[in-house]
Amino acid sequence: MYTFYTQKWSVPYGYLYKILLIMRLTTVILIASLMQVSASSIAQKITLSEKNASLEIILQKIRVQTGYDFLFDVQAIRQAKPIDIHVKNASLEATLNTCFEGQNFSYTINDKSVVVRQKDPTFLERLADRWAGIDVRGRIVDEQGAPLVGASVKVKGTDKMTRTNENGSFTLIGVDEKVVLEISFIGYRTIELKVAKELGVISLRLLTSDLSEVNVTYSTGYQNIPKERATGSFVQLNNDQINRVVSTDIIDRINGIASGFQLLPSLRDYSEANPINIQVRGLSTIQANSLPLIILDNFPYEGDIKSINPSDIANITILKDAAAASIWGARSGNGVIVLTSKKGRNSQPPQVNIFSNITLKDIPDLYYLPRISSSDYIDLELDLYERGYYATAIGDLNRPALSPVVETLVSRSAGQITSTEANNRINGYRSIDSRDEITDLFYNRPLIQQYSANINGGSGNQKYFFSLGFDDNMGSNKGNNYKRMSINANHTYSLIKDKLNITTRIGFVNSKSVNNAIQSQFTDYPYLQFTDANGNAMRIDRLRRGYIDTAGNGKLLDWTYKPLDELNYADNTRDALNSRLGMDIDFNVTKSVNFSVKYLYDRLATESRNYYSQQTYFARDYINQYSSINYTTGVVTRAIPLGGMLDYSNSGYDSHNIRTQMGYDNIWSKKHQLSGIIGAELRDLNAKGLRNNVYGYDKDYGSSIPVDFVNGYKNYITKANSVIPNNQSFTESNDRFVSLFANASYSYAGKYTLSASARKDGSNQFGVSTNNKYSPLWSIGSSWEISRESFYKLSRIEYLKLRATYGYQGNVDKSVAALLTTRLSVNNTWGNPTSMINNVPNEFLRWEKTGMFNVGLDFSVLNRTVSGSIEFYDKRGTDLIGLESLAPSVGQVSYKGNTANMKGNGVDVQLNSINFNKSLKWHTSLLFSYNNDKITSYKSKQTSIRNYITISGSTNPIEGNPVNSLYSYDFAGLDPANGNPLGYIKGVKSSDYVSMLNSTNFDDLKYQGRLIAPYFGSILNSFKGGDFDFSFNIIYKFGHVFRRPSLNYNNLVSGIDFGNGDYENRWKSPGDEMLTNVPSFVYPLNANRDLFYNNSSILTEKADHIRLQDIKIGYSLINHQKKIKGIKDVNISIIASNIGILWKATKYDIDPEYIPTLRNPFGPIRTYSASIKVQF
Repeated sequence: MYTFYTQKWSVPYGYLYKILLIMRLTTVILIASLMQVSASSIAQKITLSEKNASLEIILQKIRVQTGYDFLFDVQAIRQAKPIDIHVKNASLEATLNTCFEGQNFSYTINDKSVVVRQKDPTFLERLADRWAGIDVRGRIVDEQGAPLVGASVKVKGTDKMTRTNENGSFTLIGVDEKVVLEISFIGYRTIELKVAKELGVISLRLLTSDLSEVNVTYSTGYQNIPKERATGSFVQLNNDQINRVVSTDIIDRINGIASGFQLLPSLRDYSEANPINIQVRGLSTIQANSLPLIILDNFPYEGDIKSINPSDIANITILKDAAAASIWGARSGNGVIVLTSKKGRNSQPPQVNIFSNITLKDIPDLYYLPRISSSDYIDLELDLYERGYYATAIGDLNRPALSPVVETLVSRSAGQITSTEANNRINGYRSIDSRDEITDLFYNRPLIQQYSANINGGSGNQKYFFSLGFDDNMGSNKGNNYKRMSINANHTYSLIKDKLNITTRIGFVNSKSVNNAIQSQFTDYPYLQFTDANGNAMRIDRLRRGYIDTAGNGKLLDWTYKPLDELNYADNTRDALNSRLGMDIDFNVTKSVNFSVKYLYDRLATESRNYYSQQTYFARDYINQYSSINYTTGVVTRAIPLGGMLDYSNSGYDSHNIRTQMGYDNIWSKKHQLSGIIGAELRDLNAKGLRNNVYGYDKDYGSSIPVDFVNGYKNYITKANSVIPNNQSFTESNDRFVSLFANASYSYAGKYTLSASARKDGSNQFGVSTNNKYSPLWSIGSSWEISRESFYKLSRIEYLKLRATYGYQGNVDKSVAALLTTRLSVNNTWGNPTSMINNVPNEFLRWEKTGMFNVGLDFSVLNRTVSGSIEFYDKRGTDLIGLESLAPSVGQVSYKGNTANMKGNGVDVQLNSINFNKSLKWHTSLLFSYNNDKITSYKSKQTSIRNYITISGSTNPIEGNPVNSLYSYDFAGLDPANGNPLGYIKGVKSSDYVSMLNSTNFDDLKYQGRLIAPYFGSILNSFKGGDFDFSFNIIYKFGHVFRRPSLNYNNLVSGIDFGNGDYENRWKSPGDEMLTNVPSFVYPLNANRDLFYNNSSILTEKADHIRLQDIKIGYSLINHQKKIKGIKDVNISIIASNIGILWKATKYDIDPEYIPTLRNPFGPIRTYSASIKVQF
């Protein structure tokens, strides 16, 4: 409806508290757009003289003279016949009667408003139209051939209309053969077509000027839901957004462009099986799996998500609240990410697309983690030698290796070299920094290559899509490589006038990882040398040099270790083959009722082989250790035979998934629409794993020599008995799920929508009783499109929709079971097998449940110049898996059960603005999310505060705090007398480290904040002018903390690490405590002192930061060269990613997303990509 106003806009003064500084401008625009004041003047008589004028203009002039408001459908009124009118001092009624004479409209006057409606046809008129008309059928798709669900099909100039169903199909009954159809969909260009009985496939093109309304059909994996009928919280990313950046895995492409989605940092090399840590709206669990459920083409994806080729994905939908995700039941508690593969298009000639991406990465920066200089390290060695620290190692019968400096000092003390010779040799090491040689010899500037090609098209009753992909990724570490070959195909046949659709799909992904890098970070000493002056490999001692040079009098294998040679000898591979075969059968029983059966067979087979030839140090060392020599006869007896060693494993799963569902979608009386699904599904997943190791392995013949794994053998070095390592193991698990589900929504007048869903999942993993095996989950939702109400008068805010939902989602922890489970272990002293308890029996084990309330407001203002959504949510997790203590008499310390609860809340804001939309186009997308979680109940309580501070890799929650929290010992400065770090015991400063570490007084435990950012988001700016486009994305995270690495003297001296660069700033003399917080060096070493300092509050830093995530420059060649025969489109792009920090709260030179560790001492690695896409 439409209302005329004569008064000017005015904006009263006001403000909102700022959420973020970067949102201030948009917030002011919204406030200004929400306020309106109107008034009217009243005229009693009307004088008009117009010829061939539009009804809309006439009504506007009547509005000016009378002050009456007019409410009508703009699109309908514009179809009215032109008017000739000449009246003088006429009444309002007389004037309106003249206007509507011969028109298909009527009017009513209520107070100071005139409501104009189209006339309803009589029963005889409707009957005559029905017999005189034809039935029109067709199917509406987007440019990629995907169905547009809920598209409007309307007879021009009338209110006769329908909407497309889930397949994009529609039927209009009784249509005049002479009329024209208007076909429209939000975000797409409206088209007009002359009617025909069979219109076939109709393709709509995107409106390039309206970013906010693109991709408005959400896929849940069960059904497609038009945006206007959605009550839940969804995020959808289209193909252009997915392909804006370049990466091998699909998850990296979501980072920074999806509201509520957070990718937690991890340094991962594609040749390594590092996990991807992602969250949707924060944590909903404590001890169980926290990753979102991944759906690929309607079914859960159980394989490695890095195996999915991003080039095959058409769009991504993220389901964030209960109404959106609860249809997935007991696996949806952490959110759901739905991936939809590309498909062909009906009635389209073959179309070929070729993609190529080349990415170059920076070499990892080994200087990112500051460390002690070689000269300082040598001075420390000299000091420790004089103090007698190395005396134990020198006399140790296990012959541990000594550094070159210590060996030089031993030789000097033994009189083998002079002091001058020793000093000259030692001073020669001072200028050596091993990081330079390590970078040159063991690291690459990685080259990542991605190639993909697909062909798609179709005829009137079938469509197809076929793609090939190949990835070749060089690892950052020399010797590492990842290759992936993928095949993806789907084919849809339409039979019986499109009533029956049969879709078949196949997918194969074969990946091979080569992990031959030298894994050690070479922490022996900072002046390591790997090559001599001629480039030959140098040895690094793992045992005393004098010992290995003479051990066995030449009868043992060479016992020297040369890292550069080991790089050439390594042979460690992992092959994986993932196969997916599926079929969908959809039958349109009537225009409103649909029945479908979907089946998927999913199989993953992996084989890992780590072969150590006899040339490797690993094999030679093992063989020598388990050797004995009869010095009388000179015979060498080897418990481990000569030859190679092979450690191999096979693992994988077979999964069968079948789903049947009935769908209903109907519109009647022009105002009512009811749609829903009901169905059931079965799922069976059988996983197996086998691992073994063999000795005396001959790679050419595949043969090995049996060894004795039972009896012990005397170690050549230590002389202690030990058994030969045996890695044999076998695992098997079977998961069975059965589910019943239903989902329905009702819409009235396109303004009000109610939705509901229910699901009941059953599993063989949970409970003994039926109540615990099955989990009922449900959701309800509603939406109200306020802007379509007749009373709505905020014309500057043309779209306003309110949504609210509530429901329950579930989660699964596969590490627990209802029955007792054990793991077979090694044989005991008497040679009998033993087993260990994996899981204590728990007949009351249940699914985790998360209840979530979500309310959202969708809007667009100023002719869709600014659009977006604001959502608030509150969630409560119950029956969460947590630890609970057991009585010692049980034999187990604790067990996992449904013993914990938590709660959380948050905000998701998305704002899109069209800043310029002429020859230069400038669009901005701003994302802001806030997430807060808190433990409300956790049964297991630790007795010592140490368990909350220093135990890594475990979660020990404290009620009232977030799950991922940082706890520390409260730092009280340095002791002025000796530079010892001080803490508190019952509020009093102390250096009693044993008491502080094991304190049971929780007042001594200092909570320092969250480890995961509660505030996060991004600002994406996109520009387009002519054939060029340019965009950059800024990501920000606020409100969390991190613990920076610092000096640990015990690790430094023992060779665990080189020592942090804080060594230069250590306390040396009284008064330094005013300048530094780094403790003094003490001898003898005190491990408890180091442990206290490295977990003290002084090392906690704010992790707030803003980073420039990426920059992209693109060029469209086809628009510049108008005619290239046979080529439809050519796009070239250059992308720089992970560019760097723009601002950070910490003063230290550390990226808060990349905290350096001993295993990963590197910072962020910048990448540069060139991409080309050609369409034929």
